[in-house]
Amino acid sequence: MLSCGSAQEDIQLMRSLGLDVDDDNEPSPENVPDTEPLPECNQTWGWNGIDYRAQSKSMNLQPTLARSLDEITSDPCRRTLLSLFMTNFPMSYLEQCILKETNKNLEPDIAEVSLGELLRFIGIWFFLATSAGFPRRDYFSKTQVNFLNGAPYRVNIWMSRNRFD
Repeated sequence: MLSCGSAQEDIQLMRSLGLDVDDDNEPSPENVPDTEPLPECNQTWGWNGIDYRAQSKSMNLQPTLARSLDEITSDPCRRTLLSLFMTNFPMSYLEQCILKETNKNLEPDIAEVSLGELLRFIGIWFFLATSAGFPRRDYFSKTQVNFLNGAPYRVNIWMSRNRFD
């Protein structure tokens, strides 16, 4: 049993028990990998004052996010957050799967959800995610926004609480 003292005491105890102790703190020869010397590398890091991209006459094509040729030729300054979202969101999946399944599972007395309404629903969720600490019903309140109580925004101008739920 180890004495939990110094390493030297533990080594002496192990040797007194008849065990061989390797105390040189080096790996055993079978655990040392065979290594070949690495080849010389002449690469240097850093900037040497030469812009190789400009030297190769690379063109600045000003890449854009676009879904169609019309969007490529249109003015990029007129892009809206909705158009950027729709460019990066799988709209065919939204229309063919999510919208279809949503309308299939509605109760008979509830009107079908349109694509625009579904996009508003998603947008409201994104908007609600920008502030925290308020019950969701406060965002749909009909009272005036008040500094002391309630949520700081009202989203019922885009969708009623019943329709959102």
